[in-house]
Amino acid sequence: MVQKFLVLIALLFGFQASALEGLLLNADNSPEELGWTVGDNTNYNLDAGIAKGTLSILVREETSEGFWLNQDADLGGFGKQKVEVLIEKTTGKVLELIVNGEKKDVPNDPPPEVVEVKDASVTVPAGTFDATYVKTKDKDGKFGEAWANRDLVPVSGMIKSIQPSQFGNVTLELTNFKKK
Repeated sequence: MVQKFLVLIALLFGFQASALEGLLLNADNSPEELGWTVGDNTNYNLDAGIAKGTLSILVREETSEGFWLNQDADLGGFGKQKVEVLIEKTTGKVLELIVNGEKKDVPNDPPPEVVEVKDASVTVPAGTFDATYVKTKDKDGKFGEAWANRDLVPVSGMIKSIQPSQFGNVTLELTNFKKK
């Protein structure tokens, strides 16, 4: 059960990165580069219902293919987990996923359907931010919500996220960040 939960968390965060795919387009539908810098990092409180902890995401390396992210999660009684994700520079697509040193298959699910986008304000432990609110619906009809500001918050721009899982909702709230 614990291992299954850890892999679920890894896939969820890989999914969030791949969900950028449809949002990384300029007004003329041309790809927009991620614009990340090695050393950018974000830190979150993580509440997965049955587990509470923290998540730290660091842009570790830039390659010709994309960016390697290190995602370090401390899931309290469920242990710690290291996820390495290679994300393509212009599409946000997850190219490679490694969980605790073991290569995993990249999820091949269709991107979620965007059902609502609007300007919003959101308050999290790091403060109150102007954000873009995005509501999505996955292939199973479950809704997720995200508040992001890619101009201010490095990596995905994620300020707050509530995503469904088989164990209930998983909530991330930004606690601090550093943009190089």
